[in-house]
Amino acid sequence: MDMNLRKTGASPVISTLLLTAVILVLVISTSIYAMNRIDYEKAKAEYDYMKECFAKMASYADSVLFSEGATISYPLIISRGLLNVVNDTMLRLTITLDGNIVFDATFDTANLTYIAPGVTYVGTEYLYGNFTRRVIGTDEYLPIPASYTAYVEGLGPIISLDFRRAKVTSFGRMNIEGTYYNYIVVLVVESYAKVLSPRPSSIMFACRGVRTYDPIVGYGSITVTVTCHGSEYITLPTDYYIVVIQACTLHLEAR
Repeated sequence: MDMNLRKTGASPVISTLLLTAVILVLVISTSIYAMNRIDYEKAKAEYDYMKECFAKMASYADSVLFSEGATISYPLIISRGLLNVVNDTMLRLTITLDGNIVFDATFDTANLTYIAPGVTYVGTEYLYGNFTRRVIGTDEYLPIPASYTAYVEGLGPIISLDFRRAKVTSFGRMNIEGTYYNYIVVLVVESYAKVLSPRPSSIMFACRGVRTYDPIVGYGSITVTVTCHGSEYITLPTDYYIVVIQACTLHLEAR
């Protein structure tokens, strides 16, 4: 009789414990789902924004190409692993506009100095027919010298060239949590150059930050060719990042 009573008394306790466990599992699962859902919604909202922004900018021309002919039709964060091909110390960056070279420079990645070869411009007056840099804060334009190096405190040597409408804005090294990263920024805008910070482990094609600028319309495509001296495998060293803020079609080639 006592055993039956003990069994009968134990049954509600076990049922309560089981019900509590089920409730806890449901609460935890719901919380995890809710957090994941929030993260997903945030990521999706960011992606949709970037996609819309990119589509708006890309509508002025064709598409964006990156390395080995891969077509990018939306903003894409590209792993630095795709660029891990060569480990050369010389880097050549060439930008052409409608088949005309508008920027051609060689960077010595060992000491981050800037070496610019002679540059010629042949074509229509897309860039006013010459190479000039804008004197910040004025409307005065001066010829780009053979070597132009600027230094920013805490950041190292920076190259800031102004082609008025299309320009390479900066090049340098930054310290992120004790690790140094080299970077090159290509900015296609109407106003003069500004220094941008890259993501430490990715390359990002983005329109964010361009919203305050007028996009270039009807100027054709822009081609950025990155090469490394002394190697048939032309790409960026592993610790380099290119940040491109685009305002018209951009073709990025790593040969």
